[in-house]
Amino acid sequence: MAGRGGVAGLLVLTVDRLAERIAAPALTGAGRRPATSAVLAAAWRRALAGDAGVFAPVAAHPVTVQALADRHRELREVDDAALDAIAGSGPVASDLVRLHRVVAGLLAARWYDPVDLRRTAAGLLRGGPGLGGEIGAVVLFLPQDLPLSATAMVRELAGAGIRIIAGLTGDARADAGVLETLRRIGADGDRDAAPAAATATSIVHASDPDDEVRCVVRLVAAKLAGVRAERVAVL
Repeated sequence: MAGRGGVAGLLVLTVDRLAERIAAPALTGAGRRPATSAVLAAAWRRALAGDAGVFAPVAAHPVTVQALADRHRELREVDDAALDAIAGSGPVASDLVRLHRVVAGLLAARWYDPVDLRRTAAGLLRGGPGLGGEIGAVVLFLPQDLPLSATAMVRELAGAGIRIIAGLTGDARADAGVLETLRRIGADGDRDAAPAAATATSIVHASDPDDEVRCVVRLVAAKLAGVRAERVAVL
């Protein structure tokens, strides 16, 4: 409001956007540019043109390139020892890992991807203790199953002070990804007890979709009579 000083400043970012703000200047300063989907697809087409291996019969199909690029993004989080283990599981996996390494090599000098951003950001935070202070207070809100490189970056932020607000349901399968992320960050021991798993207490029958909507509206309106609105959800 005019005439009144601010009391708080809040910048809402994803983990990857924060990594970009920290690491992109260093990567672009080294002459590297973002590896867009088009750049990645071109690298995969070049690798397949060289030696497609078991993928030769379908190497020219666009869906093949798209599927391999998707697997490449997943394998970027895997270290060399694990890649070797995957490669040893069969001929398809062997050629996938081989081509993944070829593509990674083609892109490494001139391009960077989200994994490069996260790893570079983690390194900068580790090497420059004052950088975390420059960023300011960080709140990690409702993290899910974050990639390894993302948790590595967040772990470095923890040294500068970070508040984590994690949501748990009480269901072991639903909470597994969140708990694994907290474990990797090193925050799994500092949390409240998980709530009891929610169970349905009633079933509503509706004659058609319109009636279903009307039933939900009536239930929500009735609930708001005794419950604050932010505690009500339609899932």
